[in-house]
Amino acid sequence: MPGCGKTTLGKKLSKITGYNFIDTDLLIEKRIGLPIKKIFNEKGEKYFRILERDLLCEIKNYKNHIISTGGGFPIYNDNMEVLNNLGLTVFLKVPIEELMKRNLTERPLLVEDMEEKLKELYKIRSPIYNKAKLTVDNYNISLDEVVKSIIDKMK
Repeated sequence: MPGCGKTTLGKKLSKITGYNFIDTDLLIEKRIGLPIKKIFNEKGEKYFRILERDLLCEIKNYKNHIISTGGGFPIYNDNMEVLNNLGLTVFLKVPIEELMKRNLTERPLLVEDMEEKLKELYKIRSPIYNKAKLTVDNYNISLDEVVKSIIDKMK
């Protein structure tokens, strides 16, 4: 979900494992030259999902990478199935109430009625997220504990 800590955790895991870190949203922004919010506003969500799918086709060839995907990345085009075939996938589970406390103002799908949108996204996305190989509660637990649980599973 947006704001669950994917990027923060991914960077920490990258440092510990020595694997390269990729944030798919940041990579898309860099390649297109626009922030995600502007891509959504100017070109639409469908265009953005195509960019994600193209990036996934590229990522399939990478080895030893920690990949932080945008919250919608696993939802479309059977991306979750592809990600599961690439390696360990992790669902960082955070309650809606906690997500509301985090800075989500730049998220294009959460511009209005943030709480309702988060609930709707969670309802739609959680069946896909639950297909991840590992689910970790990323709430009321230290970053180090989350990292340890993921590294233990990687072994």
